[in-house]
Parts: sequence; structure tokens; C-alpha cells
Amino acid sequence: MVSLLKTSKLRTFLYLGGESFVLNSPKDFFGCKHCQALGLGNTDIPLPPSSFGKLKHLRFLNISVNKSIQSLPDSITDLVSLQILELIRCENLKTFPRDLRKLVNLRFLSIKLCKSLSHLPSLSELPSLRTLILWGLGALEFLQQTSDPEQSDTTRPFFQSLEKLSLFMCSNLKGWWGRRQVMGAYQKHPSDNSLSSFPKLWYVKIVCCPHLNFMPPFPQVEQLLTDNTKILQQQMMVNPNCPSEATVGSTFIPFSKLMCLVLNGSDMEPSMLETLLRLPSNLKSMNLYFCNGWCLSRGMQNLSLLQKLNIFSCGGLDLLCQEDEHGTQWRFLTKLHVLKLNFLENLVALPKGIQHVTTLQSLEISDCRNLESLLEWIENFSLLEKLVLSDCPKLERLPLGMRNLTRLKELRICDCPALKERYLTDGHEELEKIAHIRIIDWED
Repeated sequence: MVSLLKTSKLRTFLYLGGESFVLNSPKDFFGCKHCQALGLGNTDIPLPPSSFGKLKHLRFLNISVNKSIQSLPDSITDLVSLQILELIRCENLKTFPRDLRKLVNLRFLSIKLCKSLSHLPSLSELPSLRTLILWGLGALEFLQQTSDPEQSDTTRPFFQSLEKLSLFMCSNLKGWWGRRQVMGAYQKHPSDNSLSSFPKLWYVKIVCCPHLNFMPPFPQVEQLLTDNTKILQQQMMVNPNCPSEATVGSTFIPFSKLMCLVLNGSDMEPSMLETLLRLPSNLKSMNLYFCNGWCLSRGMQNLSLLQKLNIFSCGGLDLLCQEDEHGTQWRFLTKLHVLKLNFLENLVALPKGIQHVTTLQSLEISDCRNLESLLEWIENFSLLEKLVLSDCPKLERLPLGMRNLTRLKELRICDCPALKERYLTDGHEELEKIAHIRIIDWED
């Protein structure tokens, strides 16, 4: 193995762990001058300061499950060709080299489950960084410590190349900067800074970061996954008046480019969704999880571009508000193609308003254990091609209107014992209602 590592032609070396004697010194692999991809998994060996000095061609570096590293070697900043850096489960890693900005070609940085890491260098100074993933960093309180006055210049482009940001399970993360005056500068003049921060950031995931209360504006976001009420409020308050389309040219509108929203509302006030939906919307996909006590139909007039709607475990979600008795608000969903209703314990029958969504092509109903019937107006779904009914034990029959769903190609029924008994055991007359469907899959 050692002789193999010393060959000058080696381009890729990915060590996935094994016998401890195979790699017992950094000298074994840091002499591979032409190596372009280096994976050090389960090596658990220390990395001296000069470890990476000779790897000028390295583009990919993975260091994982290493308890010996407390600080990344300074020589890592000499890897001017490095494009991907992954650090996973380096439990004792505490610090980074200060001059990480020398990694001018770094595009992808992922740091996961490094539980002792409490400080990061100024990542905003990485000119080519496109993807930043920070997961399970329990000791991290701020993403950037601004001891350098130049780092607190909020007029310069901030993360000029970043496209994807994922913050997950950073339980003590409080904000972006460690100095309140920098946060105050953004909060006092948010609209002035909205165009200079994250100019290319289109994907944002912020989940299980309960203490995070401030983020610089991300005006270009197209996909947002979050369970953080404070961040949503702060981003919407970039312009608290939520201007009309007439003023778009001169005033910033939050979430104006948002096309996909995944929202966990377990800790959110019911008014949050309503406020969010009142904004001018380009939403094409919306996924709602644990949104209880909310009224969905309020604000539907701004969802005319919505194509996919997934509602999951929202037992207290009001699908039909009292002031909209006939469900007329659902008429605004003129482009909705896919509707999924999952784990809705209070759902006894489909809301009346859904009958107005005649553009549906796929309808999936699962784990709605109190659902008793599908109403005859299901025949309004003349474009429906796929119908899935799963784990609805009280559902006993399919409506006669199923005969008129001439485009229905696929019917999947799983764990609906009453339906199975009615159509497969009691008699074949009922099967005539669905005889035209090409695929009927009875799953257990």
C-alpha cells in the first residue's frame, strides 16, 4: 500500500477505513504530488501544519471520522485548485486557518457533525463558493466573528457567488455575526442592504436552528425550507408595508422570486402563513408540515401559479374558512396539478372548495384515518390521471362519478380494508365503476 501511495502518477486516493497499520503517517499520502481527489475516512491520524503543501493539484478533499484533528493545517490554504472540501464527524475540530480566502476556487464546503467547532473564518470572502452546508455544529453560535472592521462593511457584495445554503441542527446558532453593531446596521437599513447580500442565493434550508434570530436578506431565493419563525418574520420585514406590484421597480419585495416553499409550522403563529401568502407570489410548489390552527384558503388569490400542494400532518389546518363557506377561494388555483393530503386526522370528507380545482392531474390521500367518503363531484376532475388512496380505513366506497374520469390511468389503493372487501369480495358489479382504469393496484 505504501509503495502504491508513493507513485507519482496517482490521481485519486479514497481511503474508507480498514486496518490501522495501512495508514499510520501523513507522509504516506501527502507525497502524492499529482493527486486530484483525496478521501481520508476513518484514518484518525493527526495532520501536521505542512501536510498539504505538495498537493497543488488537489480538487477534492474529504476528511471524516477523525478524532485527532483539533485544527485544520495552515497548509490547506495552499490548495489553490481545491473545489470541494468535506469535513464530517471530526469531533475535536475547533479552528480553521485564518486565510481560508486563499482557496479561490473552492465551490463546495460541507461541515457536518463537528461538535466542538465554535468559530469559522470569514466564509463570505471565498470568491467562488457556491454551496455551503453546515450540519450538526452544536458549539457554533455565530457564522462569522467580525473582529476585522473590513468584514463588517455591509455595502460590499456579501457571498457574491453562493447559490445554496443549508443550516441544519445547529442548536446554539444565534446569528450570522458576533457583533451586534453589524446586525444592527442591517436591521436599521434592511432595504439598503437587500441587493448587496447573497445576490445569487436561490436555495435556502434552515431547519432545527431554534435560536437563530437574524440572517442577512436573501432576495433572490427560489426554494426555501424552514421551520424558523424569526427568520421568516425578519425577511418579510425587509419591507414591512409589502408594496404592490406598481412599486416593484423601486422597492424591494421579500420572496418575490420564491417558487418552492417547504414550511414546518409546528412553532409558528397561524397568522404567519396568511401574511406570507398575502405577498405577491410566484409559488409553484408548496409543502406544509404541522401547520395547525391555520386557515389555508385565506390568501389563495395570490397562488394562481401554484402547481403542487402537499399538506402533511396538519390536523388542525382549516382547509375551508368560515367566511368562505362554499370554498370559492380554491377557484384561484387555476394551475394546480398535484394535490397530496397526508396524515389529516380531522378530515372526514374532502373540502367543498377542492371541486373547483378542475386542473388536477394527480390526487393522493394517505393516512387520513377518519375519511369516510369521496363525493360525487370528483367527476369534475376531468384531467385526473392518478388517484392514490392509502390507509383510509373508514373509506367504504368509491363514488359513481369515477366512471366519468376517462383520463384516469392509475388507481392505487393500499390499506383500505373496507374498500377492498367491497370491490374484491362482495361482488363484481361495483368493479364496473372503475373498469375503464388501466392500472388498478390493490396493495396491502
